[in-house]
Amino acid sequence: MSTPPITPAPAQPAEEQTRPAPVRDRYFDLLRAIALFRVVLYHLTGWAWLPVVFPSLGVMFALAGHLMARSLGERPPLKAVRARLRRLLPPLWLLGAVGVTGMVVQGWGPDSEGHPGWWWLHLMYWILPLSEPPGAADLPGIQGVLGGDWAFELAVPLWYIRAYLWFVLLSPLLLKALRALPWATILAPVGLCAFLEFGPVTVISPRLDSAVLDFATFGACWILGMAHQEGASPATPSPR
Repeated sequence: MSTPPITPAPAQPAEEQTRPAPVRDRYFDLLRAIALFRVVLYHLTGWAWLPVVFPSLGVMFALAGHLMARSLGERPPLKAVRARLRRLLPPLWLLGAVGVTGMVVQGWGPDSEGHPGWWWLHLMYWILPLSEPPGAADLPGIQGVLGGDWAFELAVPLWYIRAYLWFVLLSPLLLKALRALPWATILAPVGLCAFLEFGPVTVISPRLDSAVLDFATFGACWILGMAHQEGASPATPSPR
């Protein structure tokens, strides 16, 4: 009885064979850990000097901008953005499934907000947080477990998710602008801050104004992180 011929396994493409394994940047991990610890410490103590000594939010946005620029350099923009959204949105959806269900069970609904049509539209921000996901106010809570402000406290920190989402969506354009006009792109959020502070600006919409204000506040940090990855920061100018 003859032995059947052994079919050799297909050879892997040369690109897969030579692709190096991803290496974690321990320095970035340390900065991220310190930033998270500082945020927790600030909320526990309320020491006003902590954000001055170590601006955690600015550091976190700068690190995120650096990593986003790296992703855009390794893959097409659509794939890089989609990869970030896959990490960002599912935890928000899980939080919304639990939180919104609890709010509705305790009586939150269109009538409690006073604008039924807008209430349904605002719920969409729990799916795609282009603005802050809404939360109920003055709920009865659960005696000994949850206070009456639990829904408000649940929704307030989500401004960070909204700001991060906008930065991710705008990153392909920001990277192109950074490569074309480095200094102008880095200084643009600073100029926007000055305009919002001293310019003749009127309130258009609380949701829109909060998004613009956060971009002006943390946009320079995000862009500096991208510039560091690109080697175009003022400290390390890129060769021409």
